[in-house]
Amino acid sequence: MCELPANFCIVKILQITNKIPYPPKDGGTVAVLKLAKGFTQIGHQVTILSLNTVKHYISPSVFSGIKTKNIKIIGYDINTDIKRSKLISNFLFSKLPYNAQRFISKGFEALIIKILNENNFDVVQFEGLYLLPYIEIVRKNTNSLISFRAHNIEHEIWEQNTRFETNFIKKIYIANLSRRIKKFELSFINKYDVVIPITQ
Repeated sequence: MCELPANFCIVKILQITNKIPYPPKDGGTVAVLKLAKGFTQIGHQVTILSLNTVKHYISPSVFSGIKTKNIKIIGYDINTDIKRSKLISNFLFSKLPYNAQRFISKGFEALIIKILNENNFDVVQFEGLYLLPYIEIVRKNTNSLISFRAHNIEHEIWEQNTRFETNFIKKIYIANLSRRIKKFELSFINKYDVVIPITQ
């Protein structure tokens, strides 16, 4: 980490995201890209490593054309679509929330290790809760400061969904999911170095 005053430091930052933040077309992608551009405007270098999901797929020819010179975007193709068989299997045999399990990939983990071994990042920032299962592999492969930008308190959103759900089966499932997400959120609370909240 740079020990000089902030205006003299060039910090190398890796942002890990659950979808390609380019072009900026919704709240999540706008926020990630604005933050990255903000970092570069004060002289820092940013690499964005993103899951390139089937649902939000962006061709590499699109995001490789980003105009900001100090931002590099790397995508990893993955299918995170909800599958009924996997949802049921998760409910019966796993303690993880299915929301998180969908984003876990050995291939993406290997790519994280490769990128960390090839670069000397000062900061690794996780953009969102469901990427935190990769925090251990980051810890093992770098001494970077690890930050977590918390977009929401996720379990509270799902608790609200439970109250409004009228289908009995869905209500049971969502209630179970909200409890899992709360445990999931709490399990990581002391594993990152910095949390960046959006609201109080």
